[in-house]
Amino acid sequence: MDPAKAGSLDMKTQAIRLDTYYRKHARDLPWRHTTDPYRIWVSEIMLQQTRVEAVRERYVQFLERFPHVYALAAANLDEVRAEWSGLGYYRRARYLWEGARYIVEQHGGVFPDNSTALQAVPGIGEYTSCAVAAIAFGEPVAAIDGNVLRVGSRVLGIDAPKNSAALRKPVKAWADAIVENGEPSILVQALMEIGATVCTPRSVACAKCPFGEDCIAKSTLPDPTVLPTTTPKAPRSQWKGVLFAALTPDEALFLQRRPEKGLLAGLWFLPGLVGEQADLMGRLDDPASLLHSILPGATIVDAPPAVGTWQFSHIDLNATIYRAQLPTGFNGAAGRVNPPPDWAKEALPSVTRHLLSVADVHIGSGPTGKTSPP
Repeated sequence: MDPAKAGSLDMKTQAIRLDTYYRKHARDLPWRHTTDPYRIWVSEIMLQQTRVEAVRERYVQFLERFPHVYALAAANLDEVRAEWSGLGYYRRARYLWEGARYIVEQHGGVFPDNSTALQAVPGIGEYTSCAVAAIAFGEPVAAIDGNVLRVGSRVLGIDAPKNSAALRKPVKAWADAIVENGEPSILVQALMEIGATVCTPRSVACAKCPFGEDCIAKSTLPDPTVLPTTTPKAPRSQWKGVLFAALTPDEALFLQRRPEKGLLAGLWFLPGLVGEQADLMGRLDDPASLLHSILPGATIVDAPPAVGTWQFSHIDLNATIYRAQLPTGFNGAAGRVNPPPDWAKEALPSVTRHLLSVADVHIGSGPTGKTSPP
């Protein structure tokens, strides 16, 4: 199908209607009041797989702490992670930090002004490069995210899985043609806005949509939400674990940093062992020996263990948490010992705060909850 021939309207008319709709109905979001590529980049990374309402306030706070790319590049990674705490998908914080350092070191702090050059920046892929290039620099390239794929699938009437090339290629051509017929910064955001507020995964408000009768799904299907086709999700991984809420005699808390790759990469977590059941090889049945292998000299407190559960994006964790007493003089060589209030300032993921709370160890204020991305 030629996307330029889809429906009854030409691309110029679609662009005009989309532009008009956006200027009248777009949500008032803080990142829509700037053309600064740094601020647009931060917003796009924050918004990946995170709800708008969760990002709105944190975006402002992040920019107060790191107001420009030089401030972000000059910070250490732990500072960036601490400011990111609670947003999930912590690898994004590292991508921002590495990208900022690259832009300062390789480009003197000046962002590349086109999507091709932006993709050389660590952590910036095709979608983010197009979004920044179009919104900040007016390059006529569409940024294709899940929202735009969904809208394009329905407008063009393409019955294909949402992550397939059979959908992405024609939607990209269609969206590029629209963006080329107007103001890129407006039209790129307008396409995303329609997908987020009008043409959502489970409902459609066709009467409000600027594409109107030009949408093939609206004109030919009883229920436009059947497009795009969904593919069955892979089964979630089931992880078990034994973790230790380990404290010194004066109640200082010990935590370890996770490896830089994998789940909760580089973040502070309870010492212990977690993983898929097949990988644990029966080691969960002897918590005292496990504790000794991790923290020699520590002992399990004579108290019933707690059970903590957590849902990551693709993993269900069920962990038994034992209170543990560290020996006098313990120096935390394999991690860090902090008095409970001090940990409140650190880059603790929500899951760590939650599991400590389950174990009745309180470290001060911080986001908690039952679900979180890694």
